[in-house]
Order: sequence, then C-alpha cells, then structure tokens
Amino acid sequence: MTDVSPPWYVYMIETRCGLLYTGIATDIARRFAEHQARFEGRSAKGARFFNGREPLRIVYHEPQADRSSATRREIAIKRLSLTRKRQLIAASADDSETCASTNADEQFGAVATPSTHCFKNPA
Repeated sequence: MTDVSPPWYVYMIETRCGLLYTGIATDIARRFAEHQARFEGRSAKGARFFNGREPLRIVYHEPQADRSSATRREIAIKRLSLTRKRQLIAASADDSETCASTNADEQFGAVATPSTHCFKNPA
C-alpha cells in the first residue's frame, strides 16, 4: 500500500500594516482562516505572530515535496531581507506558472475583510 501524503506549501501572508509572515501548511486556506481566527480572538490555533496583526492576504506560495523540504525552504525565506521577500513575491506574480499575489487569494479564498488599522483596539 502506497502512502500518499498531501502536498506541502510554503506561503507568505501580508498583514494590514505591511509585515510578512512565512509559514508552511498542507491546506493554505485552512491555515489562513486559523490565522484570521487568532487575530479575531476566536481561536488559539493560528500563529502568535497574528496577535494584534491582521492577516490581509496570501501574497506568495510554492509547493514542496514534503514537510522537511517545506521547512527548509521556510527557513531560507525567513532569512531573506524584506526587500528580497518582496522581490520573490513580485517575481512569482510575473510567472504565469505560479498563482501568487491576488491569484492565490482567488485560488485559496484567502483575503481579509478591510479595516482602517493594523492592530486591533484593546477591549
């Protein structure tokens, strides 16, 4: 019996204030929803990074063969400067083979509702 595991993805999410979060997941739409729920205080499943930082949209993703390679690529991307990350996003948006930027929003249904600020107001 062959064990077929789901594909892994490295992804970047832009926050309302322009910061970038890099992570890995097998289901990017689910993970984005978890990050949104974390920001809204509905769940603790999303990354702590989103405490007070509103996830806006998926701006980049790339498939990886397995979790190990996804983790290695995630680490490599996290080590890049913000300028290099933006260049990676721009290059993938120009590549017709990749569904980055707003195409990823459409493919994975990951876009936040608009707001006027980056950080949520303290209650």
